[in-house]
Amino acid sequence: MMSSGLIQQDFIPECLERGSFLTAPTFERFSVVVGKANFFLAEKRSITIKSCETIRHRVKKGQLMKANCMSFTQSGSEIDWYYVDGLRLWFTSSNSNDDKKSKEALPVQIGYFHVLPKCGKESPVQDTMDSLTQKLTNQLASQPLAGRLLAVEAIEVRGVKLCELLDPDAATGNPKPQSDAVMTFLRVWYECDPQARSRVSVGLATFVPELNLEKCVTLISGKEYMRLHKGSVERHGRVMEYVNSWKESMPENSRILNIKSYSTRTDEYGQYDCHSTYKKVHRRPAWGHYHLRFIRVFFTAILNEDDGPPLYPSVIPRITCKLFLPALVQRGFFNRGSPFEPKKDLLARLEKWTSFTGANIISVETVAYKAFTGAEGKYGLDVMCTRDMYHHQKDSGNVPTPECYVIGYRVFMEGLFGDPDGFEWPPSIDGPRAPKEDACSIQ
Repeated sequence: MMSSGLIQQDFIPECLERGSFLTAPTFERFSVVVGKANFFLAEKRSITIKSCETIRHRVKKGQLMKANCMSFTQSGSEIDWYYVDGLRLWFTSSNSNDDKKSKEALPVQIGYFHVLPKCGKESPVQDTMDSLTQKLTNQLASQPLAGRLLAVEAIEVRGVKLCELLDPDAATGNPKPQSDAVMTFLRVWYECDPQARSRVSVGLATFVPELNLEKCVTLISGKEYMRLHKGSVERHGRVMEYVNSWKESMPENSRILNIKSYSTRTDEYGQYDCHSTYKKVHRRPAWGHYHLRFIRVFFTAILNEDDGPPLYPSVIPRITCKLFLPALVQRGFFNRGSPFEPKKDLLARLEKWTSFTGANIISVETVAYKAFTGAEGKYGLDVMCTRDMYHHQKDSGNVPTPECYVIGYRVFMEGLFGDPDGFEWPPSIDGPRAPKEDACSIQ
């Protein structure tokens, strides 16, 4: 029996009311989306879910903004769009010739739940990401999960200052760039199995690139201070080295659930916060924003030996990743469409590569990078810090040129897998642009 490569399936809430100039559009709640996913899975047999992702789609006037397009444009003016959260499933399918056996196989069903923080503007208790993850472990210890954990996501919501007002099942939202409040909660995905009652703990490891700040001196007083403006930040590959060094010390009865990249704002002095569940972000519209990328790894460990054998071999393979990007295509002068190939072509190449290599996949993430500008445009897409210059105020003046972002898929794997014989890669924007170093300047 052979398995297919990675297959993607999206489930997006339907619009109930388009909204108006004064009201936001209304979409189905997130629980309805998961129900649609289970209806889809009920008709399938012999599949293995590899990853679950919450995908934030841009919405304007009640319509998705090119949901199947592999690029989008960030306007240099005020943000006037909403978003809707959908579910993205990544799975493989067994190519079995035994139709009877395939029909007798039980369909896979998924579930999810949320772990909400105690935090907020006036809350005496402020959960951190570590304490929120510990809450998840305590919940799983007292109420063992009837299934297999698939992934844990940290979901950010802007503009919520009281945890009592947080609605994790609301699929629709607004980026609210005028608000400086950001609240984070956990969304936990699992595969349903009534007979499974394993007691596991969940851990979180965060890996942040090192910021190399430069020393500056004030003109008047001569006082020294550190500044990020012309500093450098370690690249993605260097941060993955930290992940692999940490992985060597993991207990034998543990396994990695999922790996995902996140970003947080940092000011010009290199100050940032990636550990709080409630924070005030640095907002300097006239100056622009630095966005520092970092990696979170959620992992599980069996609480007692009676629950099962060790999940890891004695020799732990290295974690590697591969970024799949859409190919650049030639457009005519009068064709103003996306400069990248259609989504279906990229997914076909991704499925083919993962099928031929037999890669041991941990998880998959959807990422977006500046295609031609900023630090990405100069140094490549493995930079971990970039600068956004868009303004949030109509009267701010000097509105910069809109920037094009490209969407790609990063696959995290155990072990190193080379390209299959004869496998050809079309030209993409991730070619060599500058000497590969551990750090790069911020643009």
